Amino acid sequence: MHYLSIYYIFDVYLFFIILSGGIIMKANAPTKVTLIASIILAVIALIANFVTIPVISGYAFFIMCGAFVVLLIGCRLKGK
Repeated sequence: MHYLSIYYIFDVYLFFIILSGGIIMKANAPTKVTLIASIILAVIALIANFVTIPVISGYAFFIMCGAFVVLLIGCRLKGK
């Protein structure tokens, strides 16, 4: 019960920080290059998850995480 109250207080604290405008992340639209690179990585990871590819199948989760990071970086940086 003690741990639940600490997590609840932390969640309420974060909610008020976000509500007050303390943490605002401005996202931009990703460029076509980063979007296509992210989609290609995600598709490779999905295929590697269901079909055994000798080198890639063991790293399908990490490839999918990489696709997400590429898309996240593409949204955080200003595109030209």
